[in-house]
Amino acid sequence: MSFFVSLPCRLIQELRLVHALAESSHEVRVTKDARSRFRKLEELAGPLFAEEPGEVVDISDSISFCHEQPKSVIAGIERQLIFPHRIIEFCRDQWREERPTEFLFQGQVSPHRLVQLSDWVRENWSDKELVFKEEDLLARLTTALRSSVGLHTTREFRTGGLLIVESNRGRKFPLKAWDETYFRRMAQAQFVLCPGGSFTWSYRFVEAMFCGAIPVVDGDCSLFEGFQFFRWEDRADSLQWDARIAEENFHRAVERFSVPREELDAALARIQQENS
Repeated sequence: MSFFVSLPCRLIQELRLVHALAESSHEVRVTKDARSRFRKLEELAGPLFAEEPGEVVDISDSISFCHEQPKSVIAGIERQLIFPHRIIEFCRDQWREERPTEFLFQGQVSPHRLVQLSDWVRENWSDKELVFKEEDLLARLTTALRSSVGLHTTREFRTGGLLIVESNRGRKFPLKAWDETYFRRMAQAQFVLCPGGSFTWSYRFVEAMFCGAIPVVDGDCSLFEGFQFFRWEDRADSLQWDARIAEENFHRAVERFSVPREELDAALARIQQENS
């Protein structure tokens, strides 16, 4: 008996939940459209889903998530977020003693985000400015055009000790499901800026810790509790990357944001028994 998931897998929480489910010892099937969104992930993890038709139990109702809180549920197991072990293992494999990037932000730079980052740069390097100069106007128009037709765009800016990677790669498939460059770059950073967006929490906070970087946040939420991080108002020149903090954050993040395979297998076995 296999488990079937009918979710469209268009959102990151869906992708991570279904990937985690596929790491169990049970066969999992998804729709053809959903399978296509895991193509990049299967380059990393190998085949995730069963191919042959057979008896299935639809467990889509056993998977749920709420982005606002956040909350992720899989087969009755609840976490704030659930990451698959293969992604965590990849991130850990990228750790190096030398981290050449002091501060990193990568993602879309909206007008609001640009103000946030510009203010942070001015507070920490009074002689530096973070601006998109007039001569960059053509580049920005080109970026907007490429994005409008579904093409990936990336630009890098360095100012003070901060590297900004402006990119829409995480917004579109197949890189939305898995962008290896994103995680490799994060593993080269000592600190990752994690400003809030629609909500105070962000995936960057957890991803940074999996990659061994220490987050810098501009707010408070329950997701941050129990971790060691720095705040937006902390002076950049006073921060020091600490391997001990990185290790403690990593192990606590694994405990909080993943599900041991034996626990997941047991939960799925109960569902299988109920449907046999």
